[in-house]
Order: sequence, then structure tokens, then C-alpha cells
Amino acid sequence: MSVDKVQLCLTFDIDNDFLFSPTEGEGPLEWRGLKEGLSLCLDQIRRWGELYLLKPAVTLFVRADWQIAFYYGTPAAILYDVRELCSRYFEGDLTIDLGWHPHLYKRTRDGWQVEADERVQYEQLMGTYEVLSKEMSSIEISRIGENLFSSAILRGLNECSILADSTAMPGRRIGATDWRNCPRRPYHPREDDYNRPGGKGLLEIPMTVLPIKAPYEDETKVRYLNLNFDERFLKDALLRCIEDERLLVTDAHPFEVLASSGLSLRKHLLWGGPDTVFRNLCSVTEFCKSREMEVVSPSLCDVARGVERCTN
Repeated sequence: MSVDKVQLCLTFDIDNDFLFSPTEGEGPLEWRGLKEGLSLCLDQIRRWGELYLLKPAVTLFVRADWQIAFYYGTPAAILYDVRELCSRYFEGDLTIDLGWHPHLYKRTRDGWQVEADERVQYEQLMGTYEVLSKEMSSIEISRIGENLFSSAILRGLNECSILADSTAMPGRRIGATDWRNCPRRPYHPREDDYNRPGGKGLLEIPMTVLPIKAPYEDETKVRYLNLNFDERFLKDALLRCIEDERLLVTDAHPFEVLASSGLSLRKHLLWGGPDTVFRNLCSVTEFCKSREMEVVSPSLCDVARGVERCTN
């Protein structure tokens, strides 16, 4: 008798500390989350793996784009820092995949704005990829910053031979990008409508979304599954989700975990405490055990390859 499995994909966006020094503003970017928070994230995940005899896989989506090149001379600058900081985790009890996380901006007199011109979106992607592909043996997975997407972005990712993308946020409209009608499960988006399956090439793996009400709100809001959210706001919606779905794609930022640790940065009201990521992972695992389901922790690339094998 086969055991029902829940695939728990752990991902982090390696962004600057944008809630404390906005990316769209003027001035230098801050990276305390990367420098001090990433190790906190990985340590909590490693503790969870040791407790339940798992070898977790983590996907880190690393900023590499035109804005990074503007400030640091090359779009690969943050990649170098991530490699150095993660070097002690690359072997042993954690598997770490590095993905591409481009933010597509234009510079204005007031700072930076999201690039809305699809032609420029495509040019920025292709120009960054040309540099980044020389620094990475392969680039298999991506997530576009601020959940931005378009037919031009999809075309660019396909031309870069990206295996899978994880930008979609089902049920949400974010700026000019409308994800309200996209599937919750992996699909091949069509170039004429990225919300519709039936395309070829890139596999879109949507982030898991949950209805969550912040303490300052009157109604729930669709939010991505962030393991750094306090259990008071996350647990019920998360456990209900597991009843219906067997693939969970999480997302968080290292600066959020750093702030939750109590180290000087102000904290959002939805974020938990120092061990919130670990506690939420344990809650998921214990719930699955009570339902006789097995938790596995594949990388997003592993999930993508599994989907492709099943559909071919």
C-alpha cells in the first residue's frame, strides 16, 4: 500500500531588505537579511530535518538584474555573496539549489519603478541572462520579482531554456500582473495568456496561497505561504490546505527571519518569533503524521522534473 506524500518545497527570495530600505527608492540597497538572516533560515530548516530524519532541499532565488548591475557593476554580484555564505551548507544535511530572481525596474528621477514596457522587460532578462549564464553552470528555475509577468517575460524565459518558474500567485492581482485566474497546480502557460495552461516549454509552479487575516484587517486576504508568519495567523489555513493539496510551495525572505529573531530590525505584525519557521515546519509534519501522510522536501527543480516525467 503506497503512502500518501506531501511535497513541501522550501524557497527563499534573496532580496535586499526592501521593507526597511525600499528597492524602488533612491540610495544604496541594504542586505542584512542576506548577511545575517540567511544562516538563521537554514539553521531552522536543518534542525527540522534532523528531528524528523529528513534531508531538506532549499531553493534560494538570488537577485540578479539590471538594478544590481547598476549598483555593483555586474548582475551576478549577489550570487557571489550567496555562494560564499552558503558554502558550508552545500554538502551534508541540506541540499541548496540556486535560482534566478530578477527584478525588472527602470530608473527615474525619483528612484526606481517597475518596468511596464514588455520590450524592455525582455531586453533586461536577456541581457542579464547573458552575463549570469557565464557564472552558473546551469540556470534551471526562476521567480520574477514582485510577481511581475507578461508574454514577453515568458518568451524570454523560454528562450533562456529555463526549466521552471515560480512567480504565479493564484487569486491575486499585483500591479499590472493579474494572476486571479491561473491554476493552483503546475502548468505550462500559453504565450498569449500566461494564466492558461496549454503552452510548451516553461513549467509554471505557482506559490501556495492561503486566506490569512492580519491583525489590522477586517477581512482575509490571499497571501503566499510564508513559514515566517506567526502560527496564530497561519496554522489553521495551512492545515486546511494540506487536506486538499499535496504540493506546497513556500516563500519567505531572510530579512523577515532576521527581524523575527529580535535583532534590531522592526517587525511586521504577521511575522512570528525566533523559531517560527521551525515550529511551522514541525506543525506540518505532525499534522501529516496524524493523517498517515509522509512529508518529503524536494527542490523545485525535482518537482518540475517529476511533473515532466508524468506528462511525457
